[in-house]
Amino acid sequence: MIRPDLKPICENMLMSEGFQQARTLVIKFVTLYELSGELLSKQFHYDRGL
Repeated sequence: MIRPDLKPICENMLMSEGFQQARTLVIKFVTLYELSGELLSKQFHYDRGL
């Protein structure tokens, strides 16, 4: 299954909510998202869907 590019998705979500520093924040959010997918257990309550 193809994984979507999270950077533009996250950036658009942040900009639509009025964040001025969306480009700076998107790097941190995507890093957090990817690390949580790697380091947290694969249990159902850790739903990593957008």
